Amino acid sequence: MSSRKLRAAVIGGGLGGHHGYAYTRAEEYELIAACDINPAAFDRFFERAQIERGSIREYTDYKEMFAQENLDVVGVATSDHLHAFSSMRCGRGRYQRYLLRKATLHPAGRRRPYD
Repeated sequence: MSSRKLRAAVIGGGLGGHHGYAYTRAEEYELIAACDINPAAFDRFFERAQIERGSIREYTDYKEMFAQENLDVVGVATSDHLHAFSSMRCGRGRYQRYLLRKATLHPAGRRRPYD
């Protein structure tokens, strides 16, 4: 196994805090950033992740995060209506996705495969 840590980010500040907690405690990962469209969600993220605010970068746009960060892994923990968009965007990049559920529950989203 490589000694290089995988650079991780989380999309979704609510339940994503639990992802952040796991990434910071797993020796294979380095948590780099978190993203949520609601800046107020970061308080909850840092509380759940049990990490100090300012220790990672915060984004409100996942596309900007993807452009700025050199990531290996992205944990997607968003609500159902937002899950598909960020998950598909991960699929277009070189990111390994970790999804807790199907990418979307909406019929229109299910018709479009990851590309």
